[in-house]
Amino acid sequence: MPVVEVAAVIEPDAVVVEKRLQVPENPKRFILGVAYQADSVDGHHEYMAAEELERIAWDYVRKHRRMGWFHADGTEGHLDLCESYIYRGPDWVTTDIAGAEQVIKAGDWVLGGIADEVGFEQILREAADGWSMDGVAKRRVTAAPSKRSRQAG
Repeated sequence: MPVVEVAAVIEPDAVVVEKRLQVPENPKRFILGVAYQADSVDGHHEYMAAEELERIAWDYVRKHRRMGWFHADGTEGHLDLCESYIYRGPDWVTTDIAGAEQVIKAGDWVLGGIADEVGFEQILREAADGWSMDGVAKRRVTAAPSKRSRQAG
């Protein structure tokens, strides 16, 4: 399995970004959400540049495609991946399952999948609200990226 370099960011006032899934009202159990935001500090105080994220997203679809919830072992198998792409823009303002506004920007990695009944019920209850891909990374400490506004505009 290739090693992915993820840069750790040491910044006490980093913005925590939630990657919540959007659940449209439909009987298909189709789920769409941001897998990872490019050039933005995540909840683990890490980030990935847009070019590297694109490479990782492509590699993931070609070679791995395992999906689970919350980085927790044993949660795989409730979702069949059917879409994966790097969003190219313009800014897309949408709402997540809880009704909160979310802005998807150029460079963000978006995934879509069809959940089984158990997985879909977890999502509707907000017991599962973010993508979790298995992966291996090597951390290196670097300067934080310039703050990327998640507001539309």
